[in-house]
Amino acid sequence: MLRTIRVRLTLWYVVLLALILIVFSGALYFTLARSLYQQVDDTLRVNAEQVAGAVNIAQGQINFQNSEGDSLDAVSIRARGYLVRLVNATGAVADTNAGFAALPVSPNALAAARSGQSSVETLVANGHSYRILTRPVSENGAFYGALQLGQSLDEVTSTLQQLLMLLAIIIPLTLALASMGGFWFARRALAPVDGITRAAQRISAEDLHRRLNLQLPDDEIGRLARTFDAMLARLDDAFRRERQFTADASHELRTPLTAMRGGIDVTLHRPRSATEYRRALEELGGDVDRLTRLTEDLLMLARADAGRLSAQRETLNAASLLRAVADQLRPLAESKNVSLVVRADEALTIWADQDQLLRVLFNLVDNALKYSPSGAAVTLSASRDGARAALGVSDAGAGIPAAQLPHIFERFYRADESHSSRTGGAGLGLAIAHSLVTAQGGTMRVESAVGRGTTLTIKLPLKEPS
Repeated sequence: MLRTIRVRLTLWYVVLLALILIVFSGALYFTLARSLYQQVDDTLRVNAEQVAGAVNIAQGQINFQNSEGDSLDAVSIRARGYLVRLVNATGAVADTNAGFAALPVSPNALAAARSGQSSVETLVANGHSYRILTRPVSENGAFYGALQLGQSLDEVTSTLQQLLMLLAIIIPLTLALASMGGFWFARRALAPVDGITRAAQRISAEDLHRRLNLQLPDDEIGRLARTFDAMLARLDDAFRRERQFTADASHELRTPLTAMRGGIDVTLHRPRSATEYRRALEELGGDVDRLTRLTEDLLMLARADAGRLSAQRETLNAASLLRAVADQLRPLAESKNVSLVVRADEALTIWADQDQLLRVLFNLVDNALKYSPSGAAVTLSASRDGARAALGVSDAGAGIPAAQLPHIFERFYRADESHSSRTGGAGLGLAIAHSLVTAQGGTMRVESAVGRGTTLTIKLPLKEPS
C-alpha cells in the first residue's frame, strides 16, 4: 500500500499533523503549568505580606502576637487551607499547622532567608506536593528566622493530569479522523490520475486518436490531463507521418526496383547484341543512381529527425554564394530560356555551413527553373532583415494554391502539377532543404499566389553568436 501516492500523502499528512499536535499540546501543557504555578506563587506572596505584620520578635524569639500564639491573620489564612509556620534562626520550627509538621525545613530556603532573600520551592510529603514560600524575619539587620507559607498543589496537579488525559484522548482521535479524511480527500483528488492511467493503458500505437477529454478545473491535475491529450495529439501526428513516410518511401523505392526487375527480365528473355546489353546496363545504372540519391535523402532526413545533422558553420559572403549558384546553373537556365538575376548586398555576411547551404540553394533554384515559363526570370536575393540575413529565390511560375502552402515542406508531398514546384522526383527536396536550414539555426518560409509566382526565403544568423 505504501507504493500508492494516496497512502503516502495521507501518512505524510498524519505525521505532520501529529508533530503539530504534539508541539501544540506540549506548549499548552507547559504554559498552563507555568501559569498555575505563577498564580500559586503570587497568592502566597500576597498572603505572606498579610501574615508578616503579625510576626512578633520578643527576647530573640519569634511568634505571633495574640495570647493564644496565633494572630487573627494567621488564623484566617490557615482556615483557607494554607500552611503557616515560623522557623527560628537555627532552623527549628517555632510555630506551625498540624499538617505542616511533616514537611522538612529546606536548608536552601533557610540559607536564602539568612541572606535576606525570599524563595519559593516545591516540597513533597506523604505523597502530596506543596508549594512553599520562605520569607526572612529580621529586625535592625539581625536575622531571627523565617516565615513560611505553603499551599497544596493537589488542585494544580489534578488540573494538569486532566489536561494530559484530555490530550491523550483528543490527539489519537484527531489523528484517526484526519487519517480517514486525508485518505478520502487524497483519493478524491487523485481520482483523475487513475482515470488518466486507465485511459493511457487502453491507448496503443494504433489507437492514438483517442483522448482523455476529462472536464477538470485549471489545476495541476487538469493541466496534466490537457498536457497528456496534447502529447497524444503530437504522438498521433508523429505516428501518422511515420506511417505515411514509410509507405511513401516504400513506393519510391519500389518504382525503380520494379523498373530494374522488368529491364533485367526483358534483357534476359532472349539473347541480345552487345549494344542492346550496353543500353540495358545504362538504364539499370540510371535506376541505381536514382535509388542512391533517394537512399541518401532518406538517410539525411533520418539524421535530421535524430538531431544528428552536423553543421560546420563559418562566415560567408552572401553575394558571392548566390553568384556561385547562379553561375553553375546558368547553362540549365539558358537551355530553358530563363534568366538568372542576382540582387544582393555585397557587404552582407552570414553564419552558415557552405556545403549545406549550397545544396539548399541549388535545390530551390533548380525547382524555380523547372517550373518557370520561357522568357521569365528567376531572382536570387540577399538582404538584411533585422539581426538576420534573408536569402530569397523568386520565380514567375504558376504559383501554389494557398491550401497547399502549409504542406509544402512535408516529405513526399506533391501538389497539383499545374501549380506546384514540388512535382516530380521523390518529393524530398524541400523537406531536406528545410531540415538543413533548421539545423543551422535558420528558418524557411514560402510565399506564393496562383498566377503570380513563388518566393522561398531563408533567414540565417548574420554572424557567429557571441
